[in-house]
Amino acid sequence: IINIHSNQKINGNTFAIQHRHNFFDALPKTYYSAGLLPENITEVWPTHFTLLEAALSSNLALAISGCGLNKNCVVNWQLQQQAFSAQVKLANKFKKPLLVNADLASDELILLIRENQNTQTVIFYTSNTAWPMAEKLLAAGYWLSFNKNLRNTKTQEVFLQTPLNRIFFFSDDAAVPVEELYQLAAEIKALALNEIILQLELNFKKVFKIPVP
Repeated sequence: IINIHSNQKINGNTFAIQHRHNFFDALPKTYYSAGLLPENITEVWPTHFTLLEAALSSNLALAISGCGLNKNCVVNWQLQQQAFSAQVKLANKFKKPLLVNADLASDELILLIRENQNTQTVIFYTSNTAWPMAEKLLAAGYWLSFNKNLRNTKTQEVFLQTPLNRIFFFSDDAAVPVEELYQLAAEIKALALNEIILQLELNFKKVFKIPVP
C-alpha cells in the first residue's frame, strides 16, 4: 500500500513518501519529497529555493510536492506564481514529478505549467475538486491523488469517473489511514482490494521510476 504524501512517519506495511516543506537541512534517511508551499512564500523565497534545490539533488528525493497556488491565503499572488514557476523548472532539471496544491487556482496552475514548458508528470491533490475540473486536469494529461475526502459523495463521484491508472492516494496530516482509502476505493470501483493495490504499484513504478520498496 502506497501513500505518496505524508507529514507523519508511517509504520506497518504502508510505504509513505515523507513530505518536507521546511527544514530542508533535516531530511529523513528514507524516500522523501520536498517543496515550497504557497502559503509559506515570502520575499526571501529564493533563499529557501536554494535549500530546496540542494534537498532535491539526493537520490532519496522522489518529487517536488506541496507546491502550487492558494487563493485562500494572504501571500502575494505574484510571489506565489514566481515560486511555483521556479519549481516547475526545477522539476524539469531533476526529472522529478510535481505534486501540486490547487486552492481555487487550477486553471491558473494549468497555464503556468504550460508556460514553463513542464516535461514531468504532474499530480494534483484533489481535496475538494469537482468533476468538471477533474476532467479538465485528466484531459491535460495530469494525475489525481485522493485523501480523506474520498469519504465525501462529491469526491466519490470524481473518483468513480477517474481511470484507476491515473490515481494515487495521500494522507498529509490526516488521521485517516491510507489503508482505509484503499478499501473505500475498492468499494467505490466495485473491485477486489488486491486489484487496487496492484494497479497503484504499477502507477508508482511508472511515475516515480523505482520499484515499490
